[in-house]
Amino acid sequence: MLWLARAAQAKVANAKDLKQYRKETDTPRMGNLSARERPVGKHKPLIPSDVIPGFSYGRKVRPSTPIQEVISARFADKAERELSNFYAEMREAREANRGHVRKITTTAATRMQAEAVKKALTIEMNTTEPFKLSRFKNVSAKVTSYRDRPMTAGEDAVSEVFSERLMTPMA
Repeated sequence: MLWLARAAQAKVANAKDLKQYRKETDTPRMGNLSARERPVGKHKPLIPSDVIPGFSYGRKVRPSTPIQEVISARFADKAERELSNFYAEMREAREANRGHVRKITTTAATRMQAEAVKKALTIEMNTTEPFKLSRFKNVSAKVTSYRDRPMTAGEDAVSEVFSERLMTPMA
């Protein structure tokens, strides 16, 4: 119980009576005592960092770097092993696929191209004369288009065409 409460129970009413009450009762006052003379009362509350030396507050965000593993190059060894395993698997997969021939699938464009070639070949095979009215069958062409001649590669074929053009009179 505090000394002021005891003084109130003793019916102390003013400052003079309080001074007298203090002298009569043996109540220690903290203000007059030095730090060594003060009685040890409540201790400062303990916190975890006082008890556990390595304690840290808050949530762990990321693990600390294992320095011993960094120094001994264990990370490098592990990475090299993983890389060599990766390349070994790649070699095995390549050797397994070496005998396998990949099938080339036809696309819509290749099918259309093949159809066009087949159609052109069938047209050449069926060399039927195009339809003409009977009155135009015996009339010769007025313009030379040089389409009737087969295409041959080389300069001789080109020079032949130009020489014939030069010799034919222009109308």
